[in-house]
Amino acid sequence: MGRILRVIAALAAFSWLTADAGPQTLAPNTYPIPLGYCQLAGFSAATLLSSCTGGIPPKAACALLVAETNAVRWRDDGTAPTASVGMLLATGVYWGYLGNMAAMNFIPSTGSATIDVAFYQWACA
Repeated sequence: MGRILRVIAALAAFSWLTADAGPQTLAPNTYPIPLGYCQLAGFSAATLLSSCTGGIPPKAACALLVAETNAVRWRDDGTAPTASVGMLLATGVYWGYLGNMAAMNFIPSTGSATIDVAFYQWACA
């Protein structure tokens, strides 16, 4: 039950979307539509999110990520992170990402890591 609540809380964190006009508040009755799942398993070097099997779904507006086996560092500015430089994502933390997924790059802080990713688009009811 705790894991389900963490997922719901992470999805609720998607309170805005990056658009041409800048951040916007989501309108009432909007909801995420699942577009697919990816697991980047056992990687030990810098790995792009786009290396998921099938790549990043074309309509993906956001992603829900969790580092499953080891903490990772990430960057989304087109530069590969290192084991000591980049934003830290701790193991077991569900994180909602809105941004340039094509530039998203991960590396384990030590050893190897596995990341689970769920891709979403937004729709109106």
